[in-house]
Amino acid sequence: MIIDAHITLNNEVSLVDIESSFERNSIDMAIAAPSKKEFAYENRVGNIRMAQACKKLSKLRFWAVATPWSNSCKEDIREALNDGALGVAFDSSVQGFTLLGKEIQDLLEFISGFSLPVYFHTGTPVNALPLQLAHLASNFPTTNFIMGRSGRTDFRTDAIPAMKQSGNIYADTSHDYSMTGLLAMCDAVGSQRMVFSSDFPFESQDFSSRNIQQMEIPLQEKHDILSGNFLRILDGRGI
Repeated sequence: MIIDAHITLNNEVSLVDIESSFERNSIDMAIAAPSKKEFAYENRVGNIRMAQACKKLSKLRFWAVATPWSNSCKEDIREALNDGALGVAFDSSVQGFTLLGKEIQDLLEFISGFSLPVYFHTGTPVNALPLQLAHLASNFPTTNFIMGRSGRTDFRTDAIPAMKQSGNIYADTSHDYSMTGLLAMCDAVGSQRMVFSSDFPFESQDFSSRNIQQMEIPLQEKHDILSGNFLRILDGRGI
């Protein structure tokens, strides 16, 4: 089984393109996030669009989006969960908050009550860095955090120290290679702290899944990365 923990369903990508990629690469499920515009301020529009797409494509699930600056952010999350969202995704570099700020702390206090996984883009200075995420995650030890892009490209060297600092962070595998960064991450924190993500359409699902398959690790560990770890994070939700 292969679960792609993060793809982007922007207006340039059709459901036909996504379904075709799923079939070519044996993807059993993928979790979609909306466009940057919908991350930034059209949160409710993006959440509704994702929910509608999931109704049309059975293998698709979605990340809710909410900006902590919005007065309706908690209600937006509630509505998205009612529509089937599996968790909440953030991109602080687009949404204009810092991972060290009070506004995201307050919103995560609310989210933690639902036992939801959260996805945070990392790798963009100055608001979206792995070590900042480690500090944030340490304040919410019962919440599972996915470190989107694992700091790549320029802050990839901070990913492993961040993972070691906070045990509730999972590494996103997108934009990396089997015998370099992926294997180094696996050696440092173990396969059970890694979650397969292609970041499609910015990277192909073929490239991403192939790199996991080519890692020189036991088959069970590959299964953990490709689906098992994310299934444990979801704990049966939305499957």
